[in-house]
Order: sequence, then C-alpha cells, then structure tokens
Amino acid sequence: MRFLWTSTNRAKLAAHGVTTRDIEEAMTAADMRIGPGADHVRLYLSGTVGARMLQVIASPTAPDELYVVTAYFTNQRRRRP
Repeated sequence: MRFLWTSTNRAKLAAHGVTTRDIEEAMTAADMRIGPGADHVRLYLSGTVGARMLQVIASPTAPDELYVVTAYFTNQRRRRP
C-alpha cells in the first residue's frame, strides 16, 4: 500500500498530533477495520501507538494507493464502524 503525501495532508495530520508513520503503522495493524464513507471516501480505523486508537479518513487514488485526508486519535466509544 502506497500513501500519497502532500503538504496539505501533512499539515492536517500535524494539527492532530499524528505522523505519517502513525498512519502507516495503523494501516498494517492486525486490528484494522475498514468502513464505508461518503463519496468514495473510506473510513479506516486501527489501534496504533500503544493503546491509542487512530481514525483515518482516506480516499483511494489508485488500486494500491491512498490519499489520507486527515487522521486523529480517538477513544473506544467513538470508534467506528
């Protein structure tokens, strides 16, 4: 899986205290869940960085490539899907 990183999505991640490494770790975690989103956007979810939950909003740009829109750490109650 490749990730499309731009200055825009890197800035959004930084605003939430998330790194590109956090995203890459989350997307390969054994407990990753994938849920539907609106307008061809997918909601990816995983536990990462110890016990912290990371919610990732991403859009596929190619068969094996994702554009990460944003991501943020969340708690178990807010975990979807």
